[in-house]
Formats: sequence, C-alpha cells, structure tokens
Amino acid sequence: MMMAIGGSVWAETVTDVLNQSLTGVTGTLYSSFSGKKGVSSAVYAGTCAGGRSSIQLRTSSNAGVITTESGGKVRRIVVEWEPGTTNKRVLDVYGKNSAYSGVSELFSSRSATQGKLLGQITYGTSTTLDIEGDYAFIGFRSHDGALYLSEVRIDWEGDGSVDTPSETATTTAFPQASYTATLGAVFMSPTATVFAGGVEVEGAAVSYSSGDEEVATIDSSTGEVTLVAAGETTITATYAGDETHDASSGSYTLTVKAEMFSTTWVVEDAGYADKEALDGAEVVRGNVSLLLSCGGVSYRPYYDASRKAVHFYNKNQLIVSAVEGYAVTKIDLTYGTSITFGANVGTMSKIVGKCSSWTGCSPFVVLTNGGGGYGELVGVSVGYVKLTDTERTVEVGSVGYGTFCSDIPVIVGDGRSSSIIVGAEGGVLVQEGIGVIPAGEGVLLTGANTYKLYTYGGLTPAVPTTNYLKGVLTDTLAEEGWYVLQQHEDVVAFYEVGDTKPTVTAGKAYLDMMDASAKVRAFCFTMEDAYTTAVQRVAIGSDEIEAVYTLGGVKVNSLQRGMNIVRLKNGRKVKSFCHEDGRK
Repeated sequence: MMMAIGGSVWAETVTDVLNQSLTGVTGTLYSSFSGKKGVSSAVYAGTCAGGRSSIQLRTSSNAGVITTESGGKVRRIVVEWEPGTTNKRVLDVYGKNSAYSGVSELFSSRSATQGKLLGQITYGTSTTLDIEGDYAFIGFRSHDGALYLSEVRIDWEGDGSVDTPSETATTTAFPQASYTATLGAVFMSPTATVFAGGVEVEGAAVSYSSGDEEVATIDSSTGEVTLVAAGETTITATYAGDETHDASSGSYTLTVKAEMFSTTWVVEDAGYADKEALDGAEVVRGNVSLLLSCGGVSYRPYYDASRKAVHFYNKNQLIVSAVEGYAVTKIDLTYGTSITFGANVGTMSKIVGKCSSWTGCSPFVVLTNGGGGYGELVGVSVGYVKLTDTERTVEVGSVGYGTFCSDIPVIVGDGRSSSIIVGAEGGVLVQEGIGVIPAGEGVLLTGANTYKLYTYGGLTPAVPTTNYLKGVLTDTLAEEGWYVLQQHEDVVAFYEVGDTKPTVTAGKAYLDMMDASAKVRAFCFTMEDAYTTAVQRVAIGSDEIEAVYTLGGVKVNSLQRGMNIVRLKNGRKVKSFCHEDGRK
C-alpha cells in the first residue's frame, strides 16, 4: 500500500484497527490487557474499560494504550469517537524510540519515560493526527476525564524493523506543546529535556528564550517564566550540542490570560428597607457595579425582607458594569424563585438549582427579565478581568462627535461612549450603544475626550446585524451617496458627499444611507438640528431676506406668524420666529 500525505510519499504502509474486540475488555470496570496484535508487527497493551462497547479511557484510572513492540514507523492515527463523549475531551498521543514497559509511563513526569507529545485529537473538533518525525513506539491516553473510542486506526510504515536512531542526533522537547497561565497566579514553568537515540542526555544544558518579552520573560538558564501581560508567546529551549551530540531545539506556546478577580453581592446584606423601590439603586463591589433598573416600565424592582431577595418584574433589569480598564467575564445569579434573564451580549444559561450563569467578556452587561412574570434575586457573583492597554488612543474634539474603526476588537474608554447607527427617523439618526467594537466595524464616539483603547483575547463583540456606519482601515476617497461627518455653521452632522469628495481617513467611518426611506442632505443627532437642516436662530432685518418658506417648504411672500424658514442673501438659511406684531 502506497500513501502520499502533504507531498511526502510513504513506503509500504499497514493499518492496525484497535477496538473493544481487540482489547477483549468489556463492561465498565477498568482492566489490563497485553500481547494484542493487529496486522502489523506492533504489539499492544494497556488498561481500559469497555463502557458503551468502546475503548473507554480515564485519567483517574491511569488508563491508556501503549506498544511494547514496534510496527515500524507510526505515520497517522485516526479516531472514531463514540457519540456521547463529553464535548472537547482530548486524546493525548505520545511517541518515542524505545519500547513502553507499562501504561504508567504515559503518566510519568519524565519526558524520556513518557515520550514526546506528538499531538492531540479533540472530540467534536478532530479525528486525525498525522505524525511528524520517525517514532517506533506509540501510546495514547485521555488528557482529562473519561472518553470513549469506537475504534483507533494506526498506520505503520515498514515491516517492524526499526533503524536505531543515531547516537549523535538529538531532540529537545517539553512535556507539552502548549500551556496556559493567568496573571497573578502561580505558573509552574516546564523545563526541556534533550534526547539522543530515545534516551535522555544526562546533564545536557539548554538555554531558554521568550518570543515576546512583553507577554512573558524567562530565565535563560533555569527556564523560570515571569508573566508580564495577557497575550501569547513562544518559549524556546536550545541545546548547543557537544563533542558527541548534535544541536537541537524545542518550544511550547504559552497563552497568558488577564488577571482574574471576583466579587459577590448578597441581597440580604445590602441593608434595604422592606418593600423599598430600587429603581436606579447601585451597588459597588470592587471594580464592578450592579445597577437595578425598572427597564422603562412602571413596575420597579423592590426588596422583599421576608424573602431576603430583590423582586424583579418583567422587563426589569440588572446592569453589571466594570470600571475603565476592566471587563466583566462571568455573572452567577442565585434565585429565590427563578427569573428568565436574557443578556444583551454573551451567553446566558441555566445551571444546577435555582441559578443561572452568564459568560462572555464585555465592559457592561444588561440582564433583562424577559420571562413575562417575576422572580426573586438572592445573590450575584461577578468575575472580571483587567484589560490590556493597547497604548493607543482616539481623540474626539470639542465638536463632541467622531467616527472610529479599529483593526482589532477593542473597548473605547469605559465602553459607554461608542454606538452604531441602526436607522434614521427623518433626518435624525437612531443610535445603539456597543461596548465591545468588532474589528473593522464603524462606530460613532460621543463626548469630547481622549479615549484609551483596551483589548483582551476573550472580548465578546455583539456583531450588529444592522449598522449604517462603514469603517475604513486605509485612507478612502468618499463616493457619491456617502455621508461624512462634518461641521457646517454650528451643526455637526453627516453631510451628503457632493462634487467635492473628501477623504475618509484610516481608522474613521462614513455613513451609507442609500437605502434610507427618504434622501436628505444631512443626517443629524438631534431633532433640533435636523428640523432646521443646519440653520440657527439669529436676529434678521427685512433687507437681508431673499426668500421665506413655511416649515412645510412652501414659499411665501413674507414672514408668517410663528416659525419660518428664511434664506438670506448671503446664502445662509435660518429659522426665524415671527410674532403677530412683526417682531422677529
């Protein structure tokens, strides 16, 4: 059998099929087996159970499958998962060039004994692992928890005869290919091991380096890692070699998560009076606050002393916010009687008992009771993280409005000054707040300020289904039909592009309202500005007037009692109020 994988041609390849029939282990009790063979020269042994008519592995039972004799060079493993394995359970695959003596070696802390981690196969995500490099012996085990394998197919190249690896060639490896650490928590830094001919080179000195020292630094001699900031870096160990051994290197990927914090609010301890209406009541805990709101309806949440809970009506809200530089990542709610809360961003799910949980990453989360009835909230636990300061800022000038577009997901300031445009009513834009800005999304920033930009690997953007603001990441010449943010006279608005086409600079946005119900010259932020289409109140004399119109646009011969639209001889257009006695 000939196989070509990724451009490489394999020699004759045979495939062993491992399943419950081959192991001979049935039932849910873990038992050992040995001396099992397929069609290759490999001999298999291990410990497993036979639950669900499969090969059942579990870390707590030190279960796994190994080879005690080689079938050649292992080239590929294909797994057929038994349905019902817990989502994201992982199968770890190890290899080395010396025979395994027992399953316990798969759980050894010594790389020379355990072998090199060749890769992982994840339930619900992958089924195949192609092996890079030449390994004569293989073993596999669960990474964590129980998993079930209907069958495992192992491709071997060769007839079982294995060339003895060169005594001078070396391999430098860490126990795992990737690690995750959290700022503020202890990280047990792994060290690398050097192998030659499948045997550890005793006393081999390696030097360590970090690919991104803004994420983590490392002691070049000991491999001890110091976490600096959230992000990802590659840690590399290099062996320089000696008179009898060649040089080699190995690495692992280190993902550093932001420092985690948590706080709890117990309603009973808040000191509320019985039946006290709590609309607008705020509770501050650490770097987060919890705001109780009626949600725009007449019934307000109130404290029920007998139930030691806050009573939430339909549409009442709980708004959880973090201070600038932080973001909420988890909210656990405890109920007296259940509330059907829904979140504006992230996910909300029921968990065991009278409680539910929100997960995501946002500067603020609005939880709205949408169940149609009422419920009783007993307590709230909030998890939050410190965001990464990108060292970038965006400035909104004294006019009070600006557009923005980012190349990465970000939070602007405290996340409360950014909005998208979801429509227009006449000439007035309809805005909707957005705390986390997706990459490439155009937003409107409101409020003169210099805002810091924050990011984090787990930000949860609420990707809008409708947004008429279109962001640009390179300087772009405006086109006919676009509206760009400008100030004419005293009015800041999005004005239609005319013969003179401005440039929308990189990191800004324009308004595309081509499908708006009525084409207007400018889209404004207030009814006052839109009503007069960029005009202002001024005192005028009759010798300055060129034409007079009613508010409905009908031209008249003179100023009428009440409000008029007046075009002046200097080209400006103003709104004027005329009293019955002619005073303007």
